[in-house]
Amino acid sequence: MMLLYHNAEQYSAFVEQHMNERRQRVEQLDSFVRHRLRLYREAQEHVQRQTTNKTIETVALPPPPTSGDTVVVLSQRATTPLLEQSSSSSSSSFHPCEMTNRVRHSKQRLASKQLIQSADTSSTDDIQPVGTWLNPAPTITPRTNEQPRPSSATTLQRSMSENHLSTFALKALTNSLTNGLTNIENRKRLQATRALFMTIERRKVKENLLLNKQNKEMQRLVELKEAERLHQEESLAQRQVSTIHTVSGY
Repeated sequence: MMLLYHNAEQYSAFVEQHMNERRQRVEQLDSFVRHRLRLYREAQEHVQRQTTNKTIETVALPPPPTSGDTVVVLSQRATTPLLEQSSSSSSSSFHPCEMTNRVRHSKQRLASKQLIQSADTSSTDDIQPVGTWLNPAPTITPRTNEQPRPSSATTLQRSMSENHLSTFALKALTNSLTNGLTNIENRKRLQATRALFMTIERRKVKENLLLNKQNKEMQRLVELKEAERLHQEESLAQRQVSTIHTVSGY
């Protein structure tokens, strides 16, 4: 009886130790998966920030569609009179030949610029800064039907409003791209988390089934041991009874 109890106690301790080891392995696996998931989330956030920054840096405002009569102003310094520059120099460094060459070069630059521009330019006030795009030049109409040209303030205001609209469109595009990337990453993260928890739940179910099976085997072993003990006690009692009958017969 003591031997059977000792064996059952050893088996119970073995099962408990085995389940503790399994529980520790599950906890380690859970912590490992959570750590990998956190690293994956940090990497995805880093990639998302880099993609957003790269999109903002690379996307630029496209220039308006250029036509054949579009005028591009390359420089504004050609219209500045050179007499003001010559007046700033001292009288001792004045050279007539050099001044003549400068005037000739300035006239050549003005002539080449007038060839590039349209036939009718209103005034020097309508010239935009360096590198800006002007609206297409209006078609040449007879003097009788000619309408008044817009002033430089109107042109500047219209260009500013167009720039504001373009900036707003760029901001909306950037926000939509960022929201799309965020939604995709959130969906992927949710799917990964769901798959992880489903895997953990399946492992828990398997471990519970295994534990129930081991408990049933242990219970059956205990019942077999108990039945064997009862059988041995019954056979021993029968032997004692037969021995008593034999002794009394003599």
